[in-house]
Amino acid sequence: MEKISAFLLAVVLFLSILSGCSTDKDKTDKEALFSTASYEEVLSDTDSDVKSDDENISSSQDENSTESVVISESHTDSIASSKTDINSKKADIASKSTAQSSPTSQGGSSSSKSSTSEQSKSVSKSTDKTSSQADTDKSTITVYMSVNCQKAIEKNNEIALAIAPDGVILNKKSFSLNKGASVYDLLKESDLIIGAKGTAMGYYVYSIQSLAEKACGAKSGWIYSVNGTVPSKSCSNYTLKDNDVVCWQYTCDNGNDL
Repeated sequence: MEKISAFLLAVVLFLSILSGCSTDKDKTDKEALFSTASYEEVLSDTDSDVKSDDENISSSQDENSTESVVISESHTDSIASSKTDINSKKADIASKSTAQSSPTSQGGSSSSKSSTSEQSKSVSKSTDKTSSQADTDKSTITVYMSVNCQKAIEKNNEIALAIAPDGVILNKKSFSLNKGASVYDLLKESDLIIGAKGTAMGYYVYSIQSLAEKACGAKSGWIYSVNGTVPSKSCSNYTLKDNDVVCWQYTCDNGNDL
């Protein structure tokens, strides 16, 4: 009986031990399974989080990249616009400068050319005028002439008294003559009434303003002098020089009374 009880007790203990081992193993297996499942879930969740973070990072990078591109394009457009504005302002400044430098570029440049051309023409005209005057000065001479009948007045000649009561018919009047003109040419330029005749020695003047030779005696008549000297040649053969002074006088004694 005691042996049986001991055997049964031993069996019970064995079963208890066996049951305990099995329970511990199941518990261990369950814990291990739970632990493994939790670990895989953790890994899965971690992978998901990592992927989510990667996607977020990628998305953020894409957005940043897009923003960078947009900013870059905006900056480029801004720079291009600034350059365009600068070029436009430079063009405006250049245009204004050109307009100011040539009072109307059409008009510093056209007006400036016109002004230069007019000045050139003016200078040319002035030069031509000066040249013309020089040529005129070279081709003409200025002379002076007086005509008086004082000696006929002293003789109470009626004609003399009628034409010049004071005896002065012409008082040192200036004349411009062509170079080479003679005393006779000068007398004709005076518009006085002249009586002349041609001789073998040249023209002889016998009357001025109707006062003729021999009106105051046989030795009376007209005599001319140049610069105070009575030439020994006909008035038509005496060539005048610039600034010569010619004087025609009526004499009553072949010039001895002058």
